[in-house]
Amino acid sequence: NKTWKIGVDKYRAFADFPDITAEPNQAEEAASDYESTIRDRTRVSDIRMIQVALELYYTDAGIYPDKIETGKPITRGGNKYLITVPKNPLPNDGNCPVNFEYTYKTINSGKSYELEFCLGADISTYHKDINKVGP
Repeated sequence: NKTWKIGVDKYRAFADFPDITAEPNQAEEAASDYESTIRDRTRVSDIRMIQVALELYYTDAGIYPDKIETGKPITRGGNKYLITVPKNPLPNDGNCPVNFEYTYKTINSGKSYELEFCLGADISTYHKDINKVGP
């Protein structure tokens, strides 16, 4: 984690940022870290969105759907709960398997579910590596 100190003197505003001119690789690393963080935040947002859709489905049907598929909607009858199940943003980060995708399975004859995703770093209440969530 980086801490940024921002201050103002009587002549100008200044920010105490790392000197990325000293090492060209530092700029690339900073850009890579930023992109990884964006992908992880997208993953958390995707999972939360899928969970909301699953809860709406459960409220109507009394069970969770047997399966969900990336790129397809979550529907039941004429109701559309999620227009498109999002795809895990690639590349995967940290210690996540290279080809890891979001996984979903029902438990206890559709009374529960498990949704699995992988993060490159800790975000919110989720830890880096593989996370499992349910209702």
